[in-house]
Amino acid sequence: MKTELLKKSVELSEETRHVFIATVNEEGIPHIAASRRLSLASRNNVVLTEWFCPGTMANLLGKNHNLAIVVWDSKTDTGYQLIGVAEKEEDMAYLNGYSPALKKQDTLPQIQRRVTVRIDKIIDFKLSPHTDIERR
Repeated sequence: MKTELLKKSVELSEETRHVFIATVNEEGIPHIAASRRLSLASRNNVVLTEWFCPGTMANLLGKNHNLAIVVWDSKTDTGYQLIGVAEKEEDMAYLNGYSPALKKQDTLPQIQRRVTVRIDKIIDFKLSPHTDIERR
C-alpha cells in the first residue's frame, strides 16, 4: 500500500468533509456511520474523529475490529475505500444534559471519540465501472 495514496484519500476527505464508515456487529449485521474528520496519523494509520453513534462504537469495540472507510467526491466520481482494523479508541469530549428536554428522555451522553485505524488495503470507490483490486 502506498502512503501517497493514503495521503490523497485524506486530502479528498478534507475537500468533501464527509467520510463513511462501515462496521459489522457480532451477528454480522452491517452498520454505516458518517464522519467529517479523517487525518493521517502515520505511514499506514488514519484517525477518525467524530461524535459516533453507540452502534458504531459497539461494533468497533466488539469482537470484530475490521472496518471500511469510504471517501468519495460525487462531483468528480473519485474516491477511495480504505480497508483496515480499528486499533485504538480514545474518548475526547463528553456532552450530556445540554438541553432541559433531555432530562425527560432516557438518552445516552454524546462522546466525541478518536479511532485510530491501521489501513491494510486501498481500492477505488466510484459509481463508474471499476475494479476491487488494491491500488498500488
